[in-house]
Amino acid sequence: MHRGFLALVLLVIGLTASAASAPLPSEETLAEAFVATAFGTEIPGFFGSGAYLKRFERPILFAIEDAAAQPRRREVEAFIRRLSREIPRLDARLARPPEQANFVVHVVDRVDYQRTGRRIHRNPFMRVPGACIVRSSFGRRGIRSSDALVVSDAGDGLFRRCLAEEILQGLGLLDDTELLPDSVLNDRSAAERPTRADRILVETLYDARLRPGMSIETARPLLGDILRDARRRTR
Repeated sequence: MHRGFLALVLLVIGLTASAASAPLPSEETLAEAFVATAFGTEIPGFFGSGAYLKRFERPILFAIEDAAAQPRRREVEAFIRRLSREIPRLDARLARPPEQANFVVHVVDRVDYQRTGRRIHRNPFMRVPGACIVRSSFGRRGIRSSDALVVSDAGDGLFRRCLAEEILQGLGLLDDTELLPDSVLNDRSAAERPTRADRILVETLYDARLRPGMSIETARPLLGDILRDARRRTR
């Protein structure tokens, strides 16, 4: 979810290429970034933030609801396919039929953003922040469903950035972090696409040695080996 991100993108969009080629952070930094993003939530729910590991425990089946005047369906489908190829442990694909989806990407024009966001959050009085947001329903057994909402007509760069951030957060990296300067999970970053560090975090999250509901104290001793494996598997 973004807070005032549009102005930032317009100012620093030219830095995206350098972000893509940035050196990989240290193992220690990646571990701390993983703890920050996988054990927190940017927007706490009614019963708190759920300070435990959250992810899908079954295949992630995407559906796309594209109601925008500038269609984005092909871009979203291409992003999902690429993410699945680039993150070996991620079992993600398009739902066939769409009614079987447990992750829906809603693409709307800015004029429809508030209405759609309130419907997703089931709150008719909510003021939906930013230009994109994700809502995940989860418990200690894992994420049951996610809904990502992205504005189509606020510029191509912002659309790509929002799509990347909200899908990664909807997969279970539900909080932001400033530990990774070039990450799409860092609101100060200019990145439009997941960096290698971002992909390593997702690969780590879906490693079988970690389980939904796991505490930070239980997971932390495992992260060194898991991150090293994720680095080898993720390019």
